[in-house]
Amino acid sequence: MSAVKGAVMATTHEQIVERIRTLLPVDLCAISILEGGGSLRVVADVGGEAFGAECGRRLPAGAGVTGRAIAAGAPWSSADVLHDPRVDLPEPMRSAVRESGMRALVAVPLRAQGRVVGALTVADTISRVFRPRELTLLEAFADHAAATIAHEQRAVEAAATEARYRELFENANDIVFTLDLAGRLTSLNRAGERVLGYSYQEAASRALGRALVAAPGSLESWILRRLDKPAAAVHEVEVVAHDGTVIPLEVSTVVVRAGEWPIGVQGIARDVTDRRRGELRFVQAHRMEALGQLAAGIAHDFNNFLAVVLGQSELIEKALDARDPIRPSLALIRGAAERAISLTRQLLAFTRRQPLELQTLDLNALITPLLALMWPLLSRAIVVETSLAPDLGHVSADAGQIEQVIMNLVLNARDAMPEGGRISLTTANVDVSPAFPPAVPDIRPGRYVRLTVTDTGTGMTPEVKARAFEPFFTTKASGEGSGLGLSTVDGIVTQHDGVVRVDSEPGRGTSFWIYLPRAEAETD
Repeated sequence: MSAVKGAVMATTHEQIVERIRTLLPVDLCAISILEGGGSLRVVADVGGEAFGAECGRRLPAGAGVTGRAIAAGAPWSSADVLHDPRVDLPEPMRSAVRESGMRALVAVPLRAQGRVVGALTVADTISRVFRPRELTLLEAFADHAAATIAHEQRAVEAAATEARYRELFENANDIVFTLDLAGRLTSLNRAGERVLGYSYQEAASRALGRALVAAPGSLESWILRRLDKPAAAVHEVEVVAHDGTVIPLEVSTVVVRAGEWPIGVQGIARDVTDRRRGELRFVQAHRMEALGQLAAGIAHDFNNFLAVVLGQSELIEKALDARDPIRPSLALIRGAAERAISLTRQLLAFTRRQPLELQTLDLNALITPLLALMWPLLSRAIVVETSLAPDLGHVSADAGQIEQVIMNLVLNARDAMPEGGRISLTTANVDVSPAFPPAVPDIRPGRYVRLTVTDTGTGMTPEVKARAFEPFFTTKASGEGSGLGLSTVDGIVTQHDGVVRVDSEPGRGTSFWIYLPRAEAETD
């Protein structure tokens, strides 16, 4: 109960006892309410201090005339309480009554919501019998006081219900919101503010409420169509958060009514970003599996054909004179066949069907000589930097496949910097715990070696980054790339039970992180 409501109730009770004192020639008038522990608390009085019944005083509820009235649930009176054999006055109550001079007394129970909640008590210092008219008047005032108490109890219960609802509303993990008929937000919980990045006032001013419902046409017509459908409407929408992120939400809404009339919409929305990612990974896995089966079959057959081409070209070349004009054409045939074989190896790599020749490797020992071999392939305007951990752990891997990963990432970085820039290769030991930051959500706890390749190139848009590891996807001009470079990296790393992640923004370069499990001999 609020302080304001409590003050109003106290004022009402004081007015009642004051009015009774004016209408009846009595020395004491008090209103008391039942409390836990079997006691009465005086909440309003006139003359109570002289009789030990002033406001705030706690009295035993089961004794005296007031106790009899409460027990009987009906008015009870005594012309002389000290000498009335019906009245049980235990000590020290009897001594207090004697000292106060109290004689005639009447108590009327206060009933609220079907139960006794207190009593209205009047007393006089002379022995007398209260007349029926006086008892009727007291009962009327008792009803008024009881109605005030009942109103207070309803207010307390309503406040408790409101507090429980507010706690559920604010502490819910899902977004909870309400709209009026114009589509304006009338409430938004903390989860909504956290997910959207806006305070309730900001979200309301930006008309995000209508976006949450995604009602075609006017919201009013949408509500009218929903009136005869008691079940919640479930749909998915996308809203733009404060930081510009597009957030997919699954929204369940119902029409709120006041009687027969609609007054707004109540809804619960759940961020389904993770679910969509999972669905996308599931679909991508199936696509990769189907594509892998096709590509692996083609690659094996293609290799057989290419072996014939290479073998026959070698035989023809040996049979020709050193100055035969056909030799350059044979060299072109051999070169095309060798590039095709390289392409089939990439197909087998990204489909994870390339046999692995595992050995214990030091990535640092691979990187330095490999960069030296690749130097002629890089522009002079490109600076290559390395920061290799001296205590780097070993990995169990296929050296040729890991070299392919490094070459693909370095060449990808080169192509992203046509005007030159910087490529950085970094190695480090990483221990992944269950509390590892969410930047690498799919990595399992354990000990890893991390290879990071970073460039200062053009970067990727979110759309390009989402498809970076997709087979045959490329942003290069036709004929400049197969679209298998990064998908090959992903396939090789996955086949080694590792994880690859990319971070990139347009104009801010790109970083690839490769996590490979450390060799078992080092983790025992």
